[in-house]
Amino acid sequence: MSSKANPTLIGAFVVGAVVLVALAFALFGGSQIFAEKNRFVALFDEPTNGLRVGANVMLNGVRVGYVSDIDLLINEETFDTDTQVVLELLPEDIKTMSGRSISDDFSTRFDHDTLINKAGLRATLALESFVTGQLHVELQLRPETDAIIRAMNPPYPEIPTITSNNQELLNKVQSWFS
Repeated sequence: MSSKANPTLIGAFVVGAVVLVALAFALFGGSQIFAEKNRFVALFDEPTNGLRVGANVMLNGVRVGYVSDIDLLINEETFDTDTQVVLELLPEDIKTMSGRSISDDFSTRFDHDTLINKAGLRATLALESFVTGQLHVELQLRPETDAIIRAMNPPYPEIPTITSNNQELLNKVQSWFS
Protein backbone atom coordinates (compact mmCIF):
# COMPACT_ATOMS: atom_id res chain seq x y z
CA MET A 1 0.00 0.00 0.00
CA SER A 2 1.14 3.47 -0.73
CA SER A 3 1.09 6.33 1.70
CA LYS A 4 -0.99 9.49 1.21
CA ALA A 5 0.64 12.25 -0.89
CA ASN A 6 1.98 15.25 0.99
CA PRO A 7 0.21 18.40 -0.36
CA THR A 8 3.05 20.68 0.78
CA LEU A 9 5.60 18.63 -1.14
CA ILE A 10 3.42 18.68 -4.30
CA GLY A 11 2.90 22.45 -4.01
CA ALA A 12 6.65 23.06 -3.60
CA PHE A 13 7.35 20.87 -6.63
CA VAL A 14 4.83 22.80 -8.80
CA VAL A 15 6.16 26.21 -7.67
CA GLY A 16 9.73 25.06 -8.33
CA ALA A 17 8.82 23.84 -11.80
CA VAL A 18 7.12 27.12 -12.68
CA VAL A 19 10.15 29.10 -11.46
CA LEU A 20 12.51 26.91 -13.50
CA VAL A 21 10.41 27.30 -16.66
CA ALA A 22 10.21 31.09 -16.21
CA LEU A 23 13.96 31.30 -15.58
CA ALA A 24 14.76 29.16 -18.63
CA PHE A 25 12.43 31.24 -20.78
CA ALA A 26 14.04 34.49 -19.64
CA LEU A 27 17.59 33.19 -20.13
CA PHE A 28 17.12 31.34 -23.43
CA GLY A 29 15.00 33.59 -25.58
CA GLY A 30 12.72 35.66 -23.43
CA SER A 31 14.87 38.77 -23.62
CA GLN A 32 12.53 40.31 -26.22
CA ILE A 33 9.63 40.13 -23.76
CA PHE A 34 11.20 42.62 -21.37
CA ALA A 35 12.65 44.88 -24.07
CA GLU A 36 11.07 48.26 -24.69
CA LYS A 37 9.12 48.16 -27.93
CA ASN A 38 7.79 50.87 -30.15
CA ARG A 39 4.91 49.69 -32.30
CA PHE A 40 4.09 51.12 -35.70
CA VAL A 41 1.73 50.06 -38.46
CA ALA A 42 2.37 49.97 -42.21
CA LEU A 43 -0.29 49.43 -44.87
CA PHE A 44 0.84 47.66 -48.03
CA ASP A 45 -1.34 47.73 -51.13
CA GLU A 46 0.88 45.24 -52.95
CA PRO A 47 0.92 41.45 -52.47
CA THR A 48 2.59 40.35 -49.25
CA ASN A 49 3.08 36.69 -50.19
CA GLY A 50 6.05 35.47 -48.18
CA LEU A 51 5.72 37.94 -45.30
CA ARG A 52 5.14 36.27 -41.95
CA VAL A 53 4.85 37.13 -38.29
CA GLY A 54 8.38 37.19 -36.90
CA ALA A 55 9.91 38.47 -40.14
CA ASN A 56 12.77 40.91 -39.71
CA VAL A 57 12.42 44.67 -39.90
CA MET A 58 15.68 46.05 -41.29
CA LEU A 59 17.20 49.52 -41.56
CA ASN A 60 20.42 49.81 -43.58
CA GLY A 61 20.89 46.05 -43.32
CA VAL A 62 20.59 46.01 -39.52
CA ARG A 63 17.73 44.22 -37.78
CA VAL A 64 15.91 46.86 -35.74
CA GLY A 65 12.69 44.96 -35.06
CA TYR A 66 10.26 42.35 -36.26
CA VAL A 67 6.75 41.91 -37.65
CA SER A 68 4.36 41.13 -34.79
CA ASP A 69 0.99 40.99 -36.58
CA ILE A 70 -0.45 40.86 -40.10
CA ASP A 71 -4.09 41.59 -40.92
CA LEU A 72 -6.00 41.86 -44.18
CA LEU A 73 -8.15 45.00 -44.42
CA ILE A 74 -10.97 45.08 -46.96
CA ASN A 75 -13.02 48.06 -48.11
CA GLU A 76 -16.66 47.03 -47.77
CA GLU A 77 -17.76 49.19 -50.71
CA THR A 78 -15.01 48.75 -53.32
CA PHE A 79 -13.56 45.45 -52.06
CA ASP A 80 -10.04 46.87 -52.35
CA THR A 81 -7.64 45.24 -49.93
CA ASP A 82 -4.61 46.38 -47.97
CA THR A 83 -2.36 44.39 -45.69
CA GLN A 84 -1.86 45.98 -42.28
CA VAL A 85 1.48 44.99 -40.80
CA VAL A 86 2.38 45.80 -37.18
CA LEU A 87 6.09 46.48 -36.74
CA GLU A 88 7.78 46.29 -33.36
CA LEU A 89 10.96 48.36 -33.34
CA LEU A 90 13.54 47.66 -30.66
CA PRO A 91 15.30 50.95 -29.91
CA GLU A 92 18.18 49.32 -28.02
CA ASP A 93 19.42 48.12 -31.41
CA ILE A 94 19.82 51.73 -32.61
CA LYS A 95 22.63 53.89 -31.28
CA THR A 96 23.66 57.50 -31.78
CA MET A 97 26.98 58.39 -33.41
CA SER A 98 28.45 58.83 -29.92
CA GLY A 99 27.64 55.17 -29.19
CA ARG A 100 24.73 55.80 -26.80
CA SER A 101 21.66 53.61 -27.14
CA ILE A 102 18.54 55.62 -27.92
CA SER A 103 16.28 53.21 -26.03
CA ASP A 104 15.87 55.55 -23.05
CA ASP A 105 14.47 58.49 -25.00
CA PHE A 106 13.37 57.05 -28.35
CA SER A 107 9.83 58.42 -28.29
CA THR A 108 10.87 61.88 -27.11
CA ARG A 109 13.87 62.23 -29.41
CA PHE A 110 12.18 60.80 -32.48
CA ASP A 111 8.53 61.81 -32.49
CA HIS A 112 6.34 60.42 -35.26
CA ASP A 113 6.14 63.69 -37.21
CA THR A 114 9.94 64.06 -37.28
CA LEU A 115 10.46 60.44 -38.36
CA ILE A 116 7.92 60.65 -41.18
CA ASN A 117 8.24 64.19 -42.50
CA LYS A 118 11.81 65.27 -41.74
CA ALA A 119 13.74 61.99 -41.86
CA GLY A 120 11.45 60.48 -44.52
CA LEU A 121 10.97 57.11 -42.83
CA ARG A 122 9.27 54.71 -45.27
CA ALA A 123 8.55 50.99 -45.22
CA THR A 124 8.86 48.67 -48.19
CA LEU A 125 8.88 44.93 -48.77
CA ALA A 126 12.16 43.26 -49.64
CA LEU A 127 13.10 39.73 -50.56
CA GLU A 128 14.84 37.99 -47.67
CA SER A 129 15.43 34.71 -49.47
CA PHE A 130 15.23 34.16 -53.21
CA VAL A 131 15.02 30.40 -52.68
CA THR A 132 12.10 30.41 -50.21
CA GLY A 133 10.44 33.63 -51.36
CA GLN A 134 10.28 34.97 -47.83
CA LEU A 135 9.96 38.72 -47.40
CA HIS A 136 11.03 41.16 -44.72
CA VAL A 137 10.16 44.81 -44.14
CA GLU A 138 12.87 47.26 -45.11
CA LEU A 139 12.80 50.70 -43.52
CA GLN A 140 14.36 53.44 -45.59
CA LEU A 141 15.02 57.12 -45.02
CA ARG A 142 13.58 58.66 -48.19
CA PRO A 143 12.57 62.28 -47.48
CA GLU A 144 12.17 62.93 -51.21
CA THR A 145 9.11 60.64 -51.37
CA ASP A 146 5.60 61.69 -50.42
CA ALA A 147 4.35 60.57 -47.02
CA ILE A 148 0.95 59.08 -47.84
CA ILE A 149 -0.90 58.13 -44.66
CA ARG A 150 -3.68 55.66 -45.57
CA ALA A 151 -4.78 54.06 -42.31
CA MET A 152 -8.09 55.07 -40.80
CA ASN A 153 -7.87 54.93 -36.99
CA PRO A 154 -4.73 52.76 -36.86
CA PRO A 155 -3.90 51.05 -33.57
CA TYR A 156 -0.38 52.53 -33.68
CA PRO A 157 1.33 55.41 -35.53
CA GLU A 158 1.61 54.70 -39.26
CA ILE A 159 4.80 54.47 -41.29
CA PRO A 160 4.03 55.31 -44.93
CA THR A 161 4.89 52.64 -47.48
CA ILE A 162 6.53 52.86 -50.87
CA THR A 163 6.34 50.30 -53.64
CA SER A 164 9.02 47.64 -53.46
CA ASN A 165 11.59 47.26 -56.23
CA ASN A 166 10.19 43.79 -57.01
CA GLN A 167 6.67 45.17 -57.46
CA GLU A 168 7.93 48.10 -59.58
CA LEU A 169 9.74 45.65 -61.86
CA LEU A 170 6.63 43.46 -62.11
CA ASN A 171 4.48 46.51 -62.93
CA LYS A 172 6.88 47.55 -65.70
CA VAL A 173 6.93 44.05 -67.21
CA GLN A 174 3.11 43.86 -67.08
CA SER A 175 2.72 47.29 -68.69
CA TRP A 176 5.20 46.31 -71.42
CA PHE A 177 3.05 43.29 -72.35
CA SER A 178 -0.25 45.17 -72.28
